[in-house]
Amino acid sequence: MIGRKFGRLTVLEDSGKRASHSKIIWKCICTCGNLKEVNTRNLREGRTKSCGCLLKPEDLTGKKFGRLTVIKYSGKRYPKSKFIWLCICDCGNKTEVRGEYLKSGITKSCGCIRIERMREGPRRMHGESKTRLHRIWAGMNTRCYRKNGDSYKHYGARGIKVCPPWLNDFLNFKSWALSHGYQKNLTIDRINHNGNYEPKNCQFLTASENSKKAWRDRKNF
Repeated sequence: MIGRKFGRLTVLEDSGKRASHSKIIWKCICTCGNLKEVNTRNLREGRTKSCGCLLKPEDLTGKKFGRLTVIKYSGKRYPKSKFIWLCICDCGNKTEVRGEYLKSGITKSCGCIRIERMREGPRRMHGESKTRLHRIWAGMNTRCYRKNGDSYKHYGARGIKVCPPWLNDFLNFKSWALSHGYQKNLTIDRINHNGNYEPKNCQFLTASENSKKAWRDRKNF
């Protein structure tokens, strides 16, 4: 295998490592200059043709997300296929942000929004972190974004997200909830169980109604 070329990869040497069933893992160099370790099968069957440089990110150059305007692709990935973009904030600072954080609304500035809120102090504090409605809001975020959470596999892992207006602002969610029938005996429900947590796809049901609907959704899934 040494010296043979597969796509952009040229085999340099046996890495000394083994995959399952004693498959040799080879150390290769890509035409872009990066090193990559690949097992024999993936090379021969064409499954791996480069260090990853063949992957092309969706071009976000010039697009604006919150206060951030994308300048260019930074050339970095974390991890593997998650592309990192160089952005300039409305305040003038430059920052590097993962593409999915920009598109989902998780990152909206270089950090200046958080600093401004801290400076505003008590005026920004809603004082409701121990209320039932806040627990509902926090639960949505946990299910969709905490990868080590018990429910993540049924929500975030399936691509379900919390809409940007609710994601980082409990008061926005509270305003919607109180104007759409929230009561202390009700729980939040997604009308389309494959859809996101967003105003047009959410309603409040009793725990019993929610359980029955969840059972029907699972049956029809």
